[in-house]
Amino acid sequence: MRPFTLRPLAETDLDALVALDSDPEVMRFINGGQATPRALCAEVLLPRMLAQATQPGLGFFAVESPDQAFMGWVHLRLDTFEPAWAELGYRLARPWWGQGIATAASRLLTARAFDELGFDVVSARAMPENGASRRVMEKVGLREAGRFVFPGRVLAGLRLQEVPGVLYTLRREDWSAREGEANAVSL
Repeated sequence: MRPFTLRPLAETDLDALVALDSDPEVMRFINGGQATPRALCAEVLLPRMLAQATQPGLGFFAVESPDQAFMGWVHLRLDTFEPAWAELGYRLARPWWGQGIATAASRLLTARAFDELGFDVVSARAMPENGASRRVMEKVGLREAGRFVFPGRVLAGLRLQEVPGVLYTLRREDWSAREGEANAVSL
């Protein structure tokens, strides 16, 4: 796995976010491959992302390579459907796929959710056919907990259709047991 750092997402990341959301493969399971228009990123999405930092430790975080290249983002925020849970999410640029970066960054945020912020459940959601995203969730320790439907909506002129989704969750006690096993093996 390549080294990376996390830092809070900033307004100066707009160009990198637009480039990330312009790749049809990155957006295949999000907007059906459609690019997110720059105006939508600037006026709606980036402000919403920045507003997720509702308390220290929560929010969207830029993932950067050692030379400060923007690799993508990860988030830990209050769950959209269950506000007592922490919700995990990630989006990386294609050159960084398959290198363990999303898994490692997600583990860091999961540890933060349980060990620093005191959440009892971490959740994540994906479309059922998004196998790569689901594998990241499973490597972190989350397990499938049910199916649901992402609601359809219109966002600044971009129509997002209703689509099926799969919910993954991890409870604090399962994380603690898993971490204890990992520590015992590494001794």
